Amino acid sequence: MKGIITKVFPDKGFAFLRDTDGITRFIHASWTNGKFDTLQPGVQVDFIPTEGERGEQAKDVVVFIGGAV
Repeated sequence: MKGIITKVFPDKGFAFLRDTDGITRFIHASWTNGKFDTLQPGVQVDFIPTEGERGEQAKDVVVFIGGAV
């Protein structure tokens, strides 16, 4: 699934994205295959949608080449 990064909290190790269905999803730094430092608002990503105890999540997050939309 595709989405756009909306908020990044580098000091806390997590971020949020909005997917193509308009759902906001949580991203933990460990779910970005070591690329958390490349996330910033407006960057387009591909991910696997999942649901955790606290809501919608995005795992196996990969930044698109070129990044911004």
